[in-house]
Amino acid sequence: MGRRKKNKHKSKPLPEPDSGLFTRRGDQWRLRLDVLTHTTPDVNDLRDQLTTEELKAHGSETKLENVPDDLLIAAASSGATTCMAFLDILDGDCFVRAPCLCCYYPHSAASARVAATTLRLFWRYYESESYLMSRAYVRVVAALSRDLHAEEVSEIKEHIARLDTTPDDLREVNNSLPGLCVTEPLCQPGVLWVYSTPEGRRLLRHLTRTIRKKYSANVVVTVASSDPVVLPRFRYRMYAARISPEGNTPSVLRDTALNWVRSKRRSRRSAK
Repeated sequence: MGRRKKNKHKSKPLPEPDSGLFTRRGDQWRLRLDVLTHTTPDVNDLRDQLTTEELKAHGSETKLENVPDDLLIAAASSGATTCMAFLDILDGDCFVRAPCLCCYYPHSAASARVAATTLRLFWRYYESESYLMSRAYVRVVAALSRDLHAEEVSEIKEHIARLDTTPDDLREVNNSLPGLCVTEPLCQPGVLWVYSTPEGRRLLRHLTRTIRKKYSANVVVTVASSDPVVLPRFRYRMYAARISPEGNTPSVLRDTALNWVRSKRRSRRSAK
């Protein structure tokens, strides 16, 4: 029998994912969210489009004149990333989920190529100008101006609980009190995100007192949801707590929060 001829036609390498939407970071592809969030609106124009009555109709008790400029700008840049059509793509089969959108990444280059097709279609129909003139913008401003509702807290807790990257300690913290919801952004080691609820603010006060006493360090708290650079999966009012000066282990805030909720559980049991 004759020898089999070698196939001279080698398969062509698959194309790289859409560079307009994805960039490579190590061995992962990451979505270029700057393409979706880039906006430079005039803050006075944004304020002129709102009224206190509209904010109140969407659950906020904050008067328009008391809404900070950075909150208005953060809400303006969130049109695409709070759109359910966009979030459905990221929460679909192509991506590994995370607490913040910047840490979502496709399972593979093939997944990135599939997602790019859908994202391009979304981007073709999305208009930031229409968003800024819509009720959707009013809703986001209102959501960033108030505490979370109970169903919103439950939705975020469920999302966090399903993530493989969520430490068991965080799961326990979130399961301890109905109104308490915290998470750790993977891109910010040592930072604890605390969603805005009465229980969340009580936790922040405890963290401040305890860490100052135990570690002679300060807990710096900022309103992370009003920072346009911060892109949580759920765009509700949220605080970021970090220790200053830095140097303690990244889990100090989490450990302190865990001890606090365990102490509360023991107090409830002893009161029965």
